[in-house]
Amino acid sequence: MLFSHGFRGHNLQSAHLMLALADIGCLVLAPNHADRFTNLSQRQPFGGPTGWQPDSYRARADDLAEVLRAACQDRSLGPTFDPARLGLCGHSLGGYVCLALNGAVPAWDNFGLQARVLIGFSPYVRPLLDQGALTRVAAPTMLQTGTQDALSPAATRAFDQLSCRRVLVHFEGAAHTSWTGLERRPFPAMEKTTAAFAHHILHGQPLDPCLQAPTDSVRQIRWAD
Repeated sequence: MLFSHGFRGHNLQSAHLMLALADIGCLVLAPNHADRFTNLSQRQPFGGPTGWQPDSYRARADDLAEVLRAACQDRSLGPTFDPARLGLCGHSLGGYVCLALNGAVPAWDNFGLQARVLIGFSPYVRPLLDQGALTRVAAPTMLQTGTQDALSPAATRAFDQLSCRRVLVHFEGAAHTSWTGLERRPFPAMEKTTAAFAHHILHGQPLDPCLQAPTDSVRQIRWAD
C-alpha cells in the first residue's frame, strides 16, 4: 500500500490509518514529498484549480514510483509482498495523486502504478470534476469525508462521477485534518472502515458490517457500482 500525504503534511501524518492497514497484512510505503511541512515553492492555486496542468504535482508520482521500486529491489522487503496487489491511499492532495495515477490524468499512466484498490481521505478532487476525468478510474475506490470537511461537497460529486465500484463514507464531526495527527478527537471508525475495505478488495474477505450500515461516528455509507 502506497500512501501520499497531504500538501504541507508528511509521511507519518496518518500513522494510525497506516497501522490499521498493516494490521491486515499490508506493507505500507509512505515517502515524504517535496511539498511537505512548510515548503510553498510548488504550490498550485487550490482555490482555482482550472489552471492545473497534467504535470501539476507530477513529482509526487515520481516519489511513489521510486519508493515502490526500491522496496521491490530490497532483499528483505522484496520477497514479502506482491506488487501485483498494489493499493494506493492518500489524504487531501495525496488523494488527488491516487486518482490521477489510476486513469484520472492519462499522462500519468506510464508510471505503472495502476492499483487494485484506492482510498482517498478527504481527497482534493476539484481539478478533476469538470473534465470527466473520474469516469476513467477503474479500481474499486473508497472516498472518506466528514460533516465539518470543507472538501465534502467535492468528494460527494466525485463519488457520483466515478463509474467504478465505490463507497463513500461520511463521518459525523470530521474536519479536513481529522485523518491526521493534528486532530485530537479520535475517529476509530476511520481506521476500521479503511482496513475493512482494503481487506475486502485486496484479500477477498467478506464485507465487514462496518461498511454495510452507519455505526459509531459514521453518518452515511453509500455504495455504487
